[in-house]
Amino acid sequence: QFNQYQLYDFAHPAERGVAGDEQMLKEMRRTTMAEPAALEQSIVAAPPTRTFARYAPNAIVQAGPGIPSWQWNSHALSWSGPVDGAQTMQLIVMPRWLVSALRVVEVFLLLLFAAWLAAEIFARSWKLPGGLRIGRQQVAAAILFVAAAPLLSAGRPALADIPDPELLQQLQQRLTEPPDCAPRCAEIVESSVVVDADAIAMRLTVHAYDAVAVPLPGSREGWRPDAVVAGANKALAVLRSADGRLYVEVPAGRHSVTVRGPVPDADSLEIPFPTPPRVIAVRSEGWLVSGIKDRRLLSGSLQLTRLRTEDDGSTAVRWESSRFPAFARIEREVELDLDWRVQTTVRRVAPVEGAITLEIPLLDGETIVSGEFAVRDGRVLVSMGPRQQAVSWTSNLPRRSPLTLTSERGASWHEVWHFAIGNIWHVDFDGIPETAAGGGPGNVRVARFNPRAGESLTLTAVRPEAIAGSTLAFDSVDVTVKHGARSSDTKLKLAYRSTRGTQHVVRLPPEAEVTGVAIDGRPQTLRAENAEISLPILPGEHSVEIDWRTSGSMGLVTSTPAVDIGAPASNIELRLEKPRERWLLATSGPKLGPAVLYWSELAVLALFAFILGRIGLAPLRGWQWLLLGLGFSTFSWPALGIVAAWLLACGVREKWRPEVDWWRFNLIQVLIGGLTVVALLMIVATLPSGLLGTPDMHVAGHNSMNHALGWFADRSESAVPTASVVTLPLWIYKALILAWALWLSFALLRWLPWVWQCFSSEGYWRSRQRG
Repeated sequence: QFNQYQLYDFAHPAERGVAGDEQMLKEMRRTTMAEPAALEQSIVAAPPTRTFARYAPNAIVQAGPGIPSWQWNSHALSWSGPVDGAQTMQLIVMPRWLVSALRVVEVFLLLLFAAWLAAEIFARSWKLPGGLRIGRQQVAAAILFVAAAPLLSAGRPALADIPDPELLQQLQQRLTEPPDCAPRCAEIVESSVVVDADAIAMRLTVHAYDAVAVPLPGSREGWRPDAVVAGANKALAVLRSADGRLYVEVPAGRHSVTVRGPVPDADSLEIPFPTPPRVIAVRSEGWLVSGIKDRRLLSGSLQLTRLRTEDDGSTAVRWESSRFPAFARIEREVELDLDWRVQTTVRRVAPVEGAITLEIPLLDGETIVSGEFAVRDGRVLVSMGPRQQAVSWTSNLPRRSPLTLTSERGASWHEVWHFAIGNIWHVDFDGIPETAAGGGPGNVRVARFNPRAGESLTLTAVRPEAIAGSTLAFDSVDVTVKHGARSSDTKLKLAYRSTRGTQHVVRLPPEAEVTGVAIDGRPQTLRAENAEISLPILPGEHSVEIDWRTSGSMGLVTSTPAVDIGAPASNIELRLEKPRERWLLATSGPKLGPAVLYWSELAVLALFAFILGRIGLAPLRGWQWLLLGLGFSTFSWPALGIVAAWLLACGVREKWRPEVDWWRFNLIQVLIGGLTVVALLMIVATLPSGLLGTPDMHVAGHNSMNHALGWFADRSESAVPTASVVTLPLWIYKALILAWALWLSFALLRWLPWVWQCFSSEGYWRSRQRG
């Protein structure tokens, strides 16, 4: 019936060297059969991992340049074995046209599979190579199985419902749920111990708020009681755990429990108290008592050492202890951040079990800020329970340089020093060599030292002065200009990062009339004075939008407005939208921007015009071919190709003396006649669009088109780069295209008789010859 009781450890945190009982409370509630010794091992006041501050609160931190937004495609290459320097590697990259062709093939194969599946469904069967036959029945069965699978899986077997593991776990938690007073349901308020030569007797005063089982002092390996007596004629149940430890079940109230047991044959004795008492009094005869200070049990164990008497009986001498002497490992982690701290951990080395009490020296100026530790003359009293493995505490250090650490001679411990150095400090060490260095939390430097007894280390810390730099950086700048007939609207978008709050001035064009300002999307009532607008800069990442209007229309050369944002910027986007009543001729600005490809196409056209004029297949000279191409190239290159092919075909027909069969001759006549009709219809269909539309200048580059042009600049020191366009009024183009259309109409009147003459040479049509 031992499993029916919930066991607790009620030691005060200060008596265990623990900063608080939050972890203990979690362990109590999680464990149904909480073993006090196991809890003692799990509760170690380990210092939490601390994040170092990158900058001081009053530091002026540089923002650095703007973060670039452009990216490149990267591919990782790896090999499974070693690679020699003489070996070469070759990459085979498919061009875009091949990738497109593969996509077309994939779609074709998918359609072919769909056609095969449809033929398989509607046909009887399809016999494949190798004797494999798949017919309608197999396909229908597969479809029926896929459709019925959800229905088959939806049904539940007709079995009795068994609680799932989660429900069983909830029921177990309810049955083993601790009382509401846990973990403070009972406490040993006072303990009186009498130690004589043959037996040990203890009287325990227990206060219980609810019915619980309280562990009794003693252990299987050392001393343990063989008699438990309840005072005031109260019957108390004594329980024994699997490891032989005794527990007494006490109901709510105040109880007095007396335990007795013989003294084992040993020179030294350690009596663990799983539940340390608040106050303890020990009266011994022939034993030296240790582990008690100010009537409090320091390490959760009472340590006894037998005394022997000299032959004459005049003096008492302490016997040599039969266990290993206490030895520990001290790890000091000094954190040099905005504030200096040291985290000290004392770990047990020997003995493996048993209470340990040590007096550890503190560093110069160290002040413990975690837990309750007794400090006297610069030394802290550290006590560990029989199975406790480590004790830790956190202290503050004054920011005093130099700082000297010394390993004590003849001490029963070995020290290890760690120094975590924040980014704001430059530290030099003098004394003993550094063992290892590496990265800690926040990529700070961590230096490690392993001093020997009597060695010292001197730390000199200097806080370097910050280098002057800008605290403001613009990550993106977007300037969009929309030109109208009589004015233009400009929108300036700024995305910035700042490390401090301040005022920043942005210089606009002198003729700018500010119409709106928004910060993080919220409108602001800001005005420009002398073409300068003062913006409130907030720490962090924010965005600003400034709108203004400028009077005047576009001229022959029009540029984006000159804006000085007063700080370095990256990722600068320029956008210019021109009205449709302007004829775009050329652009200039940052390298990544639009290009007017028409002029390069015109150069190729002039070359072909010169060649065709020299060939003489058609009654057109070189300048006539060039003039014909100038008109069509601004609105329809396909029409130019068809008209040029028609004229060249007619020229070839004129100089060709066909000695062919009648059907080949008639076919050529039909092709030339059809080409003539198509060319005339193309002229009639496309000429109105050239007269009434806008010229296509074949603008390409950075998402640009005829009416919306874009540029990109990676960086700028202060002034935003500008871009320019060369435009003419659209009526000039329409006048030129009208003159060209009149020239083409008169030219056609001259070309059509020549075309008819070419078509009618050698006859119009040939009849079928009969042999």
